[in-house]
Amino acid sequence: MTKRSTIIVGDECFASKEDVRRRVQEIFSRGFLEVEGSDKCFVLALFERHRSAVEKIGAGVARIRVVRVQPWGDPGFEIERIDGTFVDISYKECLTPSTPAHWFRAACRNAVSEQKFDARDRAFAEAAELRCPVTSELLTPESCHVHHDDPWPFESIVKAYIADRFIDLGAVQYVEGDRVTVTAFVDAALSRDFSEYHRARAILRVVSKRANTSILRRRSR
Repeated sequence: MTKRSTIIVGDECFASKEDVRRRVQEIFSRGFLEVEGSDKCFVLALFERHRSAVEKIGAGVARIRVVRVQPWGDPGFEIERIDGTFVDISYKECLTPSTPAHWFRAACRNAVSEQKFDARDRAFAEAAELRCPVTSELLTPESCHVHHDDPWPFESIVKAYIADRFIDLGAVQYVEGDRVTVTAFVDAALSRDFSEYHRARAILRVVSKRANTSILRRRSR
């Protein structure tokens, strides 16, 4: 059996990437606050692993805050540089840099985000009480997930689109900037085209988080 390498982040050692993620979640659990003390030392060391660390850090770090990352509102890190500018930075990119396929898939998700919001809003407008069809949990607009039903899981739609449109993943460009918190295509026509391709195939269903991230994912394997 291959022995796993220890991950060293600053003065802290971790047995796995999952352990690093748990350390980050501990920081998030303290709330949307400035990151200080040993937490800040850890986060600064983690940021050094980011593929764009030099550009992200810029003139230097004055403060680090936990903020809500749009459009989903999940917690994430924001750097305030010593020159007064701000930039978001993904801790996930520090652990596992994205491939061209990851970037493309993320931009595709962003391109159809309004379709998912519309599906959610329609479902709650049509029912006085909404329960997950898989787990029977009572759903709220804030807690629910929007799931892609068979025969078109989201991954399958993206793969089919890449094949049908002969997409060169290495040539696709994405919007960049200090306050850009989502991955989006530079080419608006590409974004619209994928959105329509998705609309013609996707069957969207409102379910619980547990159903979407666990139960239904296992069934699709």
